[in-house]
Order: sequence, then C-alpha cells, then structure tokens
Amino acid sequence: GKGAGRGPYPGGRLSVLPEDSAYADPHAEMMRQQKLEQLRQAVRSDDPNAIKGRLESTSALALQGEEDLDLAGHKLWALEARPAAQADLRRAVANGDRQALEAAVEAAVAAGVGVQ
Repeated sequence: GKGAGRGPYPGGRLSVLPEDSAYADPHAEMMRQQKLEQLRQAVRSDDPNAIKGRLESTSALALQGEEDLDLAGHKLWALEARPAAQADLRRAVANGDRQALEAAVEAAVAAGVGVQ
C-alpha cells in the first residue's frame, strides 16, 4: 500500500527536534540570554510598557519559570497597582476610616508604594 513501512505518523519523529535543538543550539541559547538581559534592563527602568514588551518577547521563547520572568511580572503588577494603591491610601486617610486605612496600607506596601 501507499506509504507502507513509514509508521502511522509520517515525519512524526521530527516533531521532537525543535524542543531538543533549542537547548543544544548555542545561537538559541545566546538569543535567550540576550532576551533575558533586555528583560532585566526593562525591569530596572521601572517603565511598565518596556516591561510588557519584553515579557511578550521573552514569552515567545517559552522561558516560563525563569526567575527573571517572575520578577518582571511582579514588578509590572506593582508599577500598575501603585497609583490605585496611593489613591486608596489618600482616600482612607481623608475619611479617617481605620479599617480602610489598614487595608490601604497593606495594599500600598504590596505594590511597593514609597513612603513620602
């Protein structure tokens, strides 16, 4: 018959190549390190848009679980949460609501709001 002796999946064994070769290929490893360094620079810049762009770029390389990605994700969340946390803090202070103030302080600390 047609295609006899090839097994049920023509070319099936090739599907493992991209995954395996990504680690064996020095060029791929160099690209990976370069992307991670760009991500670190974005995190140091405190620019949410730069961090977002780098996270999208590095996620295309499937670098999940990297410490740098976790750090960048947290930093991005903190930068975006900060203005809202500051506003909540001011509102709670203005209203003199102790419970709201405690919650707002916790949220502000989590988002890394600096104490002025």
